[in-house]
Amino acid sequence: MMEGILRTELGYGEYIIKQGFCDYWVLNGMFVSGGKLYLTNKRLIFEAVKVQFIVKEFEIYHSEIEKLDDSGILLGITVHTVDKKQFKFRAFNRGEWVKKISEEVEEDTYRSNLYNEKDLDRKNKIGIEVTAIVLAVILIFGAMESESENSKNTESIVNENKSSSINETNDINLGWNKDRIHQSLSQFERPVSEFETKSLKFRIDVIEGNKLRMAVWQSGYSLESQPLEILDYSFLEIGEDGLPFMSFVGSWHYTVRLDKDFKPISVEVGGGEDKPEVEEIIKTTYFSNPSEIINTSNVESSNNKNITNKEITSILESSSFVVNELKVIKRKHGKALVYINETYENPMLAIVNSNNSMVEFSQYGKLSGMIDTTISDKSRDIYWVIKTEVFNKETYIDNIGLINMNLLTGEIAFTSEYPATMEADWLSYSREDYNYLNIDLDNAYELTSIDKNDFNGDGYEDFTINARGFNGNGYVKFYAKAQGFSLE
Repeated sequence: MMEGILRTELGYGEYIIKQGFCDYWVLNGMFVSGGKLYLTNKRLIFEAVKVQFIVKEFEIYHSEIEKLDDSGILLGITVHTVDKKQFKFRAFNRGEWVKKISEEVEEDTYRSNLYNEKDLDRKNKIGIEVTAIVLAVILIFGAMESESENSKNTESIVNENKSSSINETNDINLGWNKDRIHQSLSQFERPVSEFETKSLKFRIDVIEGNKLRMAVWQSGYSLESQPLEILDYSFLEIGEDGLPFMSFVGSWHYTVRLDKDFKPISVEVGGGEDKPEVEEIIKTTYFSNPSEIINTSNVESSNNKNITNKEITSILESSSFVVNELKVIKRKHGKALVYINETYENPMLAIVNSNNSMVEFSQYGKLSGMIDTTISDKSRDIYWVIKTEVFNKETYIDNIGLINMNLLTGEIAFTSEYPATMEADWLSYSREDYNYLNIDLDNAYELTSIDKNDFNGDGYEDFTINARGFNGNGYVKFYAKAQGFSLE
């Protein structure tokens, strides 16, 4: 994983063990999003990306951590401290975070005990307890392995009947009742469904232009409350397994897996640096079948089902791209938007056209949660605005891609290069400290966030890329046009 820019100064002998984008749960359920979580060998550090947030940064030393548990939100972690405080985060690969934090807390406790001569007897007891725990774990895993072996014969039957365990109802009048949903969702052409997982609640509607819109709430919240997210870019496709799925792209990416009758089975939540987490659907209410839009321009044509990953890889490799990993984001009209080499040193977004066997767009770097959103132009085409980060040992290069998700075309809207530092903030140094770099420091900006608004009052949403550099904070405005966006 690429090292990020940590503003907090590390102490002597302190080093980063794990880092990743996260949300911090604060202010009675409002997220401080776009932050980053760092685990060092001494403490847990949170830094908000946007400095205007109330919570900018804080730290929790290992010795202050009493326990960790599921926060009750999707991908959630709650850190309980010895002074009875709670810190709630939402981060990808939650299991790995809990494992790493627990290991460091245990190691920190062990080191403290090791150098405390008064606790020698206690250490012996700990050794005995650990041995007992290890034996217990061995016995448990042995039983689990046996149980797993016995369950192999029934696994396929369970998968085939997964949707049968969902609490299902069908009430079209409920779907049309606009008094029971948030006012921001009142405009729609047709309700599709509402469903819940253990952590989240969803509603899907067909909106103007025969497109799908999905709203997301934390489980336990009323549909009348403000949704966590409203995603109006979506596509409905048939997967290689022959089953349909719906994808919704926003600051978080959701893939709703459907059965052969277009009923939701599970939801994958992804975005950022780690693999998506999967939540099974436990309750759903159906209003109408979304399959009616399967042949519209919003959905992949039937010819696209024949575009295989093997063909995409072949086109990339024939264009001299090395493909170690391949993730298909979307296929349409003989094209595919893909993300390759996600866990390697040379990740890249690309648009591959199987009609002419060409790679028509490429954007190097790791996907960044700092700038990751969708926006419509005046023709109602949906664009994915995404930042990628390239680490060149001495500098970072931030790229802003503008990808038309309806036509699958792309362009690099903005690029900036700035000095790379592994610990302190790069702006904490003087210009003279970077004399060895061959870059223009007056135009060296780190791209930090995005704002969307109708800046020129023409009734269409525009966007601003915010940045920071030696000359202070800056921004670049892009205005909606009939086709795409421009600086004028």
